[in-house]
Formats: sequence, C-alpha cells, structure tokens
Amino acid sequence: MKRTQPLIRCFDLVFALTFAAVAAVSLLYHDNPFLEMGIPQLALVTLVLLAGALLGAALWRKHGRAPRKEKKVIGVLLGLYFAAQLIFGLLMQVGMGHTWDYAVVCRAARDFVLDGTPPGDYFALFSNNGPLFWLYVGVFSVQHLFGVTNFMPGLVVLNAAVVNLSLGMYYLCARRLFGTKWALPALIAAMLHPALLLYTPIAYTDTLTLPFATGAVLLWLRARSAQAEGNPVLRETAAAFTLVAVGAALKFSVAILAVAFLIDLLLLWRGRARFAAAALCVGCFALLWSGISAASSAAMPDFEEEGVPFTHWIMMGLHGNGGYWDPDYQLTLQYDSYEARTAFTREEILRRLKEMGPGGLAAHTLEKLSYIVSDGCCYAQEKLNRNPLYVNPLHRFIIPGEPYSGFLYYAADGYQLLLWILCAAGGLLAFLRRDERGVAIRLACFGLLLFLLIWEARSRYLVNFLPLYLLCALAPFAPPQAEPEDAVKNQ
Repeated sequence: MKRTQPLIRCFDLVFALTFAAVAAVSLLYHDNPFLEMGIPQLALVTLVLLAGALLGAALWRKHGRAPRKEKKVIGVLLGLYFAAQLIFGLLMQVGMGHTWDYAVVCRAARDFVLDGTPPGDYFALFSNNGPLFWLYVGVFSVQHLFGVTNFMPGLVVLNAAVVNLSLGMYYLCARRLFGTKWALPALIAAMLHPALLLYTPIAYTDTLTLPFATGAVLLWLRARSAQAEGNPVLRETAAAFTLVAVGAALKFSVAILAVAFLIDLLLLWRGRARFAAAALCVGCFALLWSGISAASSAAMPDFEEEGVPFTHWIMMGLHGNGGYWDPDYQLTLQYDSYEARTAFTREEILRRLKEMGPGGLAAHTLEKLSYIVSDGCCYAQEKLNRNPLYVNPLHRFIIPGEPYSGFLYYAADGYQLLLWILCAAGGLLAFLRRDERGVAIRLACFGLLLFLLIWEARSRYLVNFLPLYLLCALAPFAPPQAEPEDAVKNQ
C-alpha cells in the first residue's frame, strides 16, 4: 500500500542503523562471560569469516546452481547434521541434578511419571513452565511404556529432531525469499552456527520453540505470496498465528511474531478483508495461548506458594548487565502475596530508573546489549557444564576454563558479530530496494531485541530466533527480488 510504504522504508533504515550499532557494541564493548577477548583479535576473526563468506558467495554466484535432485540433496545434508547432533548430544548429556530450570522441570516430570509425585511449588512461582512440564510428562510417558526409566537420551533425540525440523523449515523460507540456488548455501550457513549444535543436549524452551517460530514464518511467507496473487490466505494466516500461540505458551517471546505479522498484515496487505483476517487471527492466538496456559494451570495441584509477577523480570533486567541476579529473586520472595510482590517490583523499577538517571540508563543499556549480543555460543558452554553425565575430550574444546575452549569462543563470537553486520547490510538493502517480502521477519528480529533490553536478558534467549536473524543476514548475498518461479513453483 502506497501510503504505508514510507513507514516501512523508515523502519528498514532504523533496522539497519540499529544492527550497525549492535555490531559496533559487540566489537568495541565485547562481553563474553567466559573469556576476555582482544578487540583486534576478534576483529581479525570476523574479517576472515567475512572474506570467506564474500568469496564463497562470489564463487557460488558464478559457478553454483540449484541442485537437480533437491529433495535428495537436502535430505542427505539434514541427515548428516542429525547424525552429528545425535553423536554430540549423547556424548555431552547433562543430568537432572542441578538447580536451574531445565533440570528442575525434567526432574519434576520424571518423578511424576515414575512415582506419581505431584509437581512442587516451583510451578506456582514460575507457571510459565507448566506447559513445558506437561510436554516432558508426555515424552517421558511414551518412553516409560517401553520400560525406559532413563529419559534423558530420548529427550536429546527429540531435541535433535526438533532443531533438524526447524532447519528444514528455514531452508524452505530461504528458498521462498532467495530462490532455490541460494537456499542451499543458506542452509549450510545455519548449520555452521555453533549454538544450534551446542544446544542439542539441552531440550529446553530455547530449542523446543524453534519449529513454531520458523514454521510460522514459513506459513506467513506462503500467505504473503498467495495474497499478492489474489488467492485465499485465511488458512495460512490462521495457521501461522496458531503456531505462534503454541510456541508462546512454551516461551512467551515467540508472541513477538504475532505482533510482527499483525503489523505486516495491516500496513502492507491489500483490501478491507485484511481487517477481518487480523481480528480472526488475533482471536485465534489469544484463545489458544490463554487456553493452553489455563489448562496447564488447572491440571496442576493447588499450591500454597504465590507466583512471581512479570514485573520481577523487568526489575531484574535493570541490575548490572541485565542477567539473572539471585539477590533480586530473594528480594521478590520476601513478600508472601502476589499483590505485594507486584507492588514491590513496580516500586523498585521506578526507584532504579530514578537512581540511574538518563546517563546511567544509557550506560546500563550499553552493558546489557553487549551481554546479549556478544556470545556466539549463546551461553551453551556454561549450560553444558551443569552436571555433565560424561567427561570426554569434547569438554576440552567447549567448557569454560578448558585449554582449547578459546578457539571455539573466538570463532563463535566472530560468527555472531558477522551476523549483526550482515543484518545491518540486509536492512539497508531492503531500504534501497524497497523490498517488503521479509518485513515481518525484520520486525520480529527488531522486536525481540527491544524485548530483551526491557526484560531479564541472556544471550540464550536469541536461540529460537536465530534462523530469522540468519534470513535477515542472507539478503546481501542473494540477488534482489529472487522470489518468483523457482522459489514458489517448486514448493
């Protein structure tokens, strides 16, 4: 729509400038929690990766072609990656004997399946993990039917399958946006991101929501193409919002996609029918998300403990680098009722903002942003060191403090820095080309960054959106307006 195109072009420019700033912060104020990196060394690694990417793209542009037996080639690639995931995931398994959320929820589900032990007060405090608990119960119950009592290997296999499924969906998204020829290197680029492999042993919300986020984007791109051709789109749009709702029930940040889709729908789609479609999709999302959350809570026993309000996480995000801070958790729990906790955290948010002032808030935002975007492993290396079930040579290259882990950290952080640089370039190209096809993806990626700057933040909260950031970063390599014949007809 012509009247809203300037708004989208303005957003694309803001997107490009924002991610250019993200890249600058990641380099100049780099904050890897496990290794103090030199700026020149990190810049050199990033430049080497950029040179390799540019050289590879140039060679592929000149000599590459879409695979003739596409399904077979992609199937083999995904199969090989799945095998690597299984080997890595089973060797690097972590147990349930730790106090962080993944271990707590797994342990509660195991005890429920094996002994009928009802879930404890943890789920009163953090009801958002209730749907995850019931998902684990279902997975563990299926395994228990076959006499299995050690549920962790099966959970690793499930997680590997989930990530693999997401990569397949990501390939189809790249195929639709950039054409079949460029979708293949796009898939390889995603497989090279270390976080997607490193998180294989940890089947938590960061990876389990990947197919919901990536699948929703795929449906949305299909709906966009159908709408441009004048075909019915209600089924695809409703299905996209449905996937987002289920994903948001497991991890609420997925709901950012619903906002991005809604903006795209209302500003860029044609016809008055888009308003009815928007109302229907929002209604489907709200009903399904609230229904899943309510059903999860209703299935839980009655708890004496009250919950933690969402303002607690905003308050925690205003401390230090914005990461988890246990003293803040204890401050909230000193109040017994939900209402008192809400009142305290709201007052504490205002007090901290007033104490910081504009200059302090700017410095805090800079520190927090660096903490979120710098670590290319997305904090997996620390999670893999929490109650590892086996000690093997891989630990020497991954676990913090081990002799060879620095090689991985430099390579991963260089990759992540390159990702932000290419996102900025992709936003600029979208602005110059007036390319609106991926605007919903850019809106979602921008929205997640804003959300994490407000919320309690960690680099691992980027994991379920990594395929979307990769799609934003691929635009500088693929030719402009690559969608038509081979991207749509072959799908």
